[in-house]
Amino acid sequence: MPGLRFPSSPFLLALLIATVAPACAGDAPHPIAAAPTPDAGSPTPDAGAVMVCPPVPAAVDPTALVDDFEHAGSGVPLIAGRSGAWYASHDATNGIMQPDGLAMPEVIPGGRCASRQALHVTGSGFSDWGAVVALAMHSAPNSAGVYEEQPYDARARNYQGVSFFARVGETSVNTVRYAVSDQFARPEAGLCKLADNNCYSTYGIPLGSELGTQWREFRIPWTGLSQLDFGVKGGDTGPDTTKIYDIQFTFPPRVVFDLWIDDVRFF
Repeated sequence: MPGLRFPSSPFLLALLIATVAPACAGDAPHPIAAAPTPDAGSPTPDAGAVMVCPPVPAAVDPTALVDDFEHAGSGVPLIAGRSGAWYASHDATNGIMQPDGLAMPEVIPGGRCASRQALHVTGSGFSDWGAVVALAMHSAPNSAGVYEEQPYDARARNYQGVSFFARVGETSVNTVRYAVSDQFARPEAGLCKLADNNCYSTYGIPLGSELGTQWREFRIPWTGLSQLDFGVKGGDTGPDTTKIYDIQFTFPPRVVFDLWIDDVRFF
């Protein structure tokens, strides 16, 4: 979001603990050839690759949907008290990022099963802390009338984590970190101070080798996230889910990135 800042300190990240599943994963998936047909998804150089799509799903808790991107604009559906928007940001070095600022959904070439749009971010050339695309869970005016990120209580709804589909382009790195900001990371909470350079110590995990040019589903519990090794320290078992401020995907400096994200949900 505007004012979104991230540290330049190097850090050591945890091993991937996410549960992943192919393409559009379901309990009874069926393969569809990866050709540019309406439900096949984007073609890939691998002639033997298949797109796995589920049958029509059983009833799903509609309040768990964060964003399916099947809409115009950067704002997420106004569900269960969530009212944020996707925003792309980066360091001040001479890189390029698209989009830069509010991030709108983009048409998926060939589609992905029943999905027609997704979030798509590309970039390169940054040399400080890198770049990020983030979603504030709840944006609202503060006491001064200025819109800012405010905490969202995921524990009250018994959410155990976040799932999403992701893939990268053929020229992209897969060094993408999925992360969550809680009260220990955001300056709005008052626990860390920008003047002390100890904010933005998020809980996260690198998507690693599971993130490739094929669509995959990532299902990541709160307990699978580890905090960065600086800043104000929170608990050892994941973020404080009573005060979630945003979810984000970060890219390190000196890389080329091309990331697609779709169907973000709580579980």
